[in-house]
Amino acid sequence: SSAASDVYKRQAKLIMTSLLPTVVGIVAVLILAIVNISQGMNTEAVNGLSLLGQSTKASYDNEYTGDWRVDNNGNLFKGDVNLSQKQDGIDKFTKDGDADLAVFIGVDCKLTSLRDSNNKRMLSLKADEKIWEAVQKGNTYTSSHVDIDGTDYTGVYIPLKNFSGSVVGMMFSGQPRTDITTFIMQKIIALISVSIVVLIVVIVVALSLIHISEPTRQE
Repeated sequence: SSAASDVYKRQAKLIMTSLLPTVVGIVAVLILAIVNISQGMNTEAVNGLSLLGQSTKASYDNEYTGDWRVDNNGNLFKGDVNLSQKQDGIDKFTKDGDADLAVFIGVDCKLTSLRDSNNKRMLSLKADEKIWEAVQKGNTYTSSHVDIDGTDYTGVYIPLKNFSGSVVGMMFSGQPRTDITTFIMQKIIALISVSIVVLIVVIVVALSLIHISEPTRQE
């Protein structure tokens, strides 16, 4: 009947109208979650790098007594130990992860696990003067974008202090941005996939309700 048809149309319109804010809500929550995931993962990466740098610094301080210094030949010493002859010693701190480490005296890299395309240690690296100025004051410097031989890194620079308290260098811990963004994208894709499934379920349920409310035709 015409009355039943009008009721059906109103119910269908009501269901579809109710569906719109649900869809908008799902999209809004998805966007908010993506932003939070990105910020959270970046913060987690920085915290992990900071922990790596601090633990590596503590390990060198415990194993080798004495001040950090560079001799006339450019060799790095910790106390009486020539660390430039123990370059592979820093590798043990990075072998289980994607991060890298480097010890700078001033802006000059003297010890590192970073390697170039020829698999040679990047001992010619120089830190940005602005970074050294900040760290020299005793501050830990963090950046989401540090250029390391043309590769974008998230990096943390921790002050290296001698017994007198003076800052003579920096312990750098860094990870390529591509590693971090790839991990973030994996999380986001998983979240989007779940959201699409939920959206499809909501639409199917809405269409089912419309179908159920459709008036039965009279012969």
